[in-house]
Amino acid sequence: MPIHPNTPQPPIQLQTLEPNYQNPLSYQYSAGIQYSVSSDTLFAVGYSGSHQIHQGLNVNINQIPTADLLDVYNYEETGGGPMTRAL
Repeated sequence: MPIHPNTPQPPIQLQTLEPNYQNPLSYQYSAGIQYSVSSDTLFAVGYSGSHQIHQGLNVNINQIPTADLLDVYNYEETGGGPMTRAL
């Protein structure tokens, strides 16, 4: 069945992740030493840690661009009145 050109078409290159997206990695490690000082005394030292890479960036999509902050401030100061922008 031919596709009619006037009907909505699905996107040709639909992607859910960026093309250069790298898989996130997380490493956990631990080490410990125990030493028996006497029959009723134990000396123990331990260390644990983790390391993550490629975790991505959290982006605030509602953040006002820096170039527009002054306009927003002026808008708020004038009570929502008309704004003029000096060029």
